Amino acid sequence: MIRSLRIRLLLAAAVLVSLALIIVWITLSDLFRRQIALEYERQLTGVIDTLAASAEVSGGKWRLTRELTDPRYTIPASGHYWQIAGADGQLLRSRSLWDSDLNPTDARATSFSDLVEMTGPDGKPVISISQNITLGEAADSTQLTVTVATSRAEFDHASDEFSSRLGIMLAITGLALVAASALQVTIGLLPLGTLRREVARIRSNAASRMSEAGPSETQALVREINDLLTAREDAVEKARQRASDLAHGLKTPLTLMAQIVERMSARRDDGMAEEMHEQISIIRKRVDRQLALARMAAVHTGSTDVTEVTGKLVEIMRRISEGDRVLWETSLPDGLVAAADATDFSEALGNVLDNARKWAKSRVEISSAETADRISIFVDDDGTGVTETERERIRERGRRLDTHDSETGLGLAICSDIVEAYGGDLDIDRSALGGLKVTLTWPRQAQA
Repeated sequence: MIRSLRIRLLLAAAVLVSLALIIVWITLSDLFRRQIALEYERQLTGVIDTLAASAEVSGGKWRLTRELTDPRYTIPASGHYWQIAGADGQLLRSRSLWDSDLNPTDARATSFSDLVEMTGPDGKPVISISQNITLGEAADSTQLTVTVATSRAEFDHASDEFSSRLGIMLAITGLALVAASALQVTIGLLPLGTLRREVARIRSNAASRMSEAGPSETQALVREINDLLTAREDAVEKARQRASDLAHGLKTPLTLMAQIVERMSARRDDGMAEEMHEQISIIRKRVDRQLALARMAAVHTGSTDVTEVTGKLVEIMRRISEGDRVLWETSLPDGLVAAADATDFSEALGNVLDNARKWAKSRVEISSAETADRISIFVDDDGTGVTETERERIRERGRRLDTHDSETGLGLAICSDIVEAYGGDLDIDRSALGGLKVTLTWPRQAQA
């Protein structure tokens, strides 16, 4: 089945135009053939009238007082013949017949006019017409049968010549009509291309709504899509609000549990305090993970200035405990814009930088690379890193990064979820500095 709407319309136009022109060709050819037959009938009837006017009867005998002046009737086998047969057996004929006769009893009816077809003196078919006339009056009258014939080949040649030229003309007309249909289809489908580009702009975060400028036939569809986008955004906002409510709802119980742990530590119940602290840590991790997953279900729009946001995050890292002991080296060019919400981008990169701060010995490098549609952020530290086995486990399809016991695993799991939600990728490798190298690849913001 043909899936292209353009090809369907063009094929339909070509078929319909071809059928219409074939019908026109058949109809006009038949009309022209009938018109030629009528013209031949008038010409042959005129010859019969001329011969009848030239005949006279006297004493029961009839004769022609003058011959036809048309030289075609004097040349043997010229294709133009006449013959007069009397009731008394007398027979007169044109010189073109030579010593042959026209036999009206051999005539065959044709599909046009009153003309009939018979065999000519040279064995080739001729079309003819015969009339019975009466010469003289009363006892001196006589009955004559006048037959005039002309070559069927001339008739067919004229008809075929017209049909051939008409066919060529209609074929050219058909090509012109198909070309016009192709232009019409192209112009008619332009709004669909506009819709595709509008959707692409929304997908690449270059716009939040489709423009309603365009033909009235597409405006209803555009409004429905915009309404759908509004409904999705409302659903996303409600989901974020519910996630925020969950976080605030758990914050107070967690705070109380932390205070209980402190009191238990004061009473030197270190075993139970350690167990309680571990459970609080697990709860916090799960809450952070669920908040991240709630955000992953959202529709992602927006853009982020990578250089600006990275600079702010590095300043925050410097102020956090142990961040001032690390040398932060940032080499990002201006004009890097990622197709991601600033909050999501900050959380993903912030987790990576925080892990680098915790595990780096003295140095963290932040660099970038870019292609036409991608931006990669590299974070290298000089810490202990992870083993090759752990890196391979992280790369396994479907492997959850939070299966590691360390906080690094959970942070990278959240980062991976955020980046993949935007169509990007997270990769972990050994750094040239000796520690861990984390690569965050984001889609690049399309130009508006």
